Amino acid sequence: MSTPVASSTSGRYAKAHGESRFSTHDTPNLSKFACQLAPAIQPGEAAVIGYTCEGGRFEDALYWRQAVARYIRHFTINLRHGDAGDLISCSAVEEHEDGSENSATEELIWDYEGDDVIITLTRDYLRPNQSVTLRWTVTREHA
Repeated sequence: MSTPVASSTSGRYAKAHGESRFSTHDTPNLSKFACQLAPAIQPGEAAVIGYTCEGGRFEDALYWRQAVARYIRHFTINLRHGDAGDLISCSAVEEHEDGSENSATEELIWDYEGDDVIITLTRDYLRPNQSVTLRWTVTREHA
């Protein structure tokens, strides 16, 4: 079961208050979600969008791709891969509106917390029609 959640620094957006609208599309091998915050986030405000999944598994393709629809001053992906084993590799790519790509690995950090792998990617000044993709490989066994 997947559950999107939203909050903001101003406290206006919360799932319990019904001010955010979410749609999810789950298939056996793919899960997509979208959300709409109303009223719109004002300049200088920040929002946190989260997605948790119970019982879901990353099996073959370990990646998170985020499309950008609006200008974003600061973007962060915080990923926790539960019971992942050892992290073998981790990389990130930023794709531009014209289709060109550049590495985003310089803004990538990772660590272990118990049996989980924690990965954080940050990017600044993203534009509409860009995307950011985070890819990782794990052993699924603990050393």
